[in-house]
Amino acid sequence: MRERVLAGLILVMLLSGCTGVGVATLKFAVYNDCENCIVDVNITANKEVVNHIAIERGYWADFGAAHVPGGVYVPIEIRADYYDAETLEYVKTEVWNTTDTFMNAIYGAGFVINESGIWITKYPEESELKEPVPVEIKRVS
Repeated sequence: MRERVLAGLILVMLLSGCTGVGVATLKFAVYNDCENCIVDVNITANKEVVNHIAIERGYWADFGAAHVPGGVYVPIEIRADYYDAETLEYVKTEVWNTTDTFMNAIYGAGFVINESGIWITKYPEESELKEPVPVEIKRVS
């Protein structure tokens, strides 16, 4: 009897996701707030590429999601290559790294990129997300 109760409890925990070590889904969105730049953004989570998108100014781009171990620190890296919006010439690169629990707590994060750098903010409303405008640039390695 005791074994059956314990087995039932374990089954309920597994079905409800209360395993302690599960899989979390981290959603990513990036906003280009540069005055005169196109940003070519590459996001990695747990050392795997989430997405690589070039974004024009004024857009929230949906980068999709990464499935990562739940309840643990996950290394996140955002690399933004800046290009002049008119000439499409390379300007600079900014890199932002974290293993922040804030992202794990909200299961999604928005990132704003401008001339000053990259910072984290809340994930935008679904209505704010746009398909990024395709931009032809010569990417730097």
